[in-house]
Amino acid sequence: MHALWPNIVKWSAVLHPARGRLQRTSAQRSIGHDVTGIAQTYLTIMGSDASLIKPFLHAHPDAVLQVLELWLHFPRYLPAAALETCGCAYAIGVTALAMYDVLVYPANRPTPQDRALFVNQLCIAVGSKKTLYRAAVEQTDFLTTLRIPPLRPMAWDNHFGFIGFVVDVPELEGQNIPGKLIRSVVSAARHCLNSRETQYSAALGLKLLATLCMKAKDNRPLVHAFKAGVFDLLRDAESARLDFDLSELVRLLCAGLLQIKVIRAFHRRHPGEIAVSHLGTQELTRQVFTWTDVAHTWNSSRQRYLGSHRRREWRQTDHCANAQGPHNRLVRVCPCASIFYCSGSCQRLHWAAVHWESCMATQGAWAMRGAISLADAMFVQDLVRSYIADRHATIAAQISAQMSRKRGLLADATNLSIHVDFSDAVLTPRHEIRVRYPYGINLPLGLKYPIPGIVLVEVSLRLGTTLRECYVPLAFHVKDFVG
Repeated sequence: MHALWPNIVKWSAVLHPARGRLQRTSAQRSIGHDVTGIAQTYLTIMGSDASLIKPFLHAHPDAVLQVLELWLHFPRYLPAAALETCGCAYAIGVTALAMYDVLVYPANRPTPQDRALFVNQLCIAVGSKKTLYRAAVEQTDFLTTLRIPPLRPMAWDNHFGFIGFVVDVPELEGQNIPGKLIRSVVSAARHCLNSRETQYSAALGLKLLATLCMKAKDNRPLVHAFKAGVFDLLRDAESARLDFDLSELVRLLCAGLLQIKVIRAFHRRHPGEIAVSHLGTQELTRQVFTWTDVAHTWNSSRQRYLGSHRRREWRQTDHCANAQGPHNRLVRVCPCASIFYCSGSCQRLHWAAVHWESCMATQGAWAMRGAISLADAMFVQDLVRSYIADRHATIAAQISAQMSRKRGLLADATNLSIHVDFSDAVLTPRHEIRVRYPYGINLPLGLKYPIPGIVLVEVSLRLGTTLRECYVPLAFHVKDFVG
């Protein structure tokens, strides 16, 4: 039978709608019938002896390309109302997934040549992540129109799983995650959760959502996810008692709730405090996290957001960087988010004298190239200030111990630094005391060089796939901790 496979590749290329070799009239066979035939044929081939499949695919790479082309735009070829559409969508998805398993999936020990075959054909079919994301939206919206139950659960499983695999391919040209895709995945997961037979697929949809948010360069996908109702979906998924660990998504959502734009998106859907039981001591050491952790993080961030942040208390606690007076009582922040002024005249004087050398305003707040806003920076600074105040005694003891161990080093022009880790907000924030030699890096508060006895403050933040560390425009004298 496998001797006919090369001929199947040739005839499929003729019938393939993406190749456009046949001009059909209304009286001829529909594209849907041809697509169904091609999909079923390749599905039969992929179900054959594994020792025959790899040599065949390497000898006929167009077979891989044909399946990927079918998968990419199958909603355009299949009529949504036809009875065979669900089965054909299932066949296309499972065939593409089978080719991925054979050629790329690590557990099957693929060779570099195997992976290169799949990736090369994928790049030809897709071209870029932008095309991939658009196709994913089209496919997801199309699958929600299918109403035939028997094969539908597996069609969703294959769909969410395969998209999760291909977005991980680094060879595809990068592209920001579109909000339309995030909304589509959340809507599809909700669609799956509403039917008992597809509830497990809803968990796979949430897992795909976590993958997409991890691929982003910032937390914009989390804004779209909260607007689309991901928190309610996460809570309802646990109520359905799905045996699925969604801790990765929970951690991303909690980390995002340290940014103002994410907080505002959540606040629009849930303006009030969320009723949830308090965490016990034993629960703080667990490894699996749920919607309740998002609720706890939200309640904490909401209190800070509606309180000190909206009152803009930083305008009263921070000081003007300009050495000359007189000064106003309230301050405002430079666009670089690293220094404060009480008036335009103070800003101009200090800029001309000092700040023009170190200002990074063209790279956004804290030189993060727009990943966070000025409001985000001030909110994080408020969180860090509160964190240090609440743990003043502990930090003072740690600084004293650090100075005792490294007294000789600290006599030089070095700084101690309090590093606060907010990258995993689902856990209790952590900190450590570091000895820094920060020459040549972007110091806060307009400092040109380290000053002995000054304790700087750093913070770690999770922004999509990136873990960012930066200085916060806070500084203490060592005498504030060690008398």
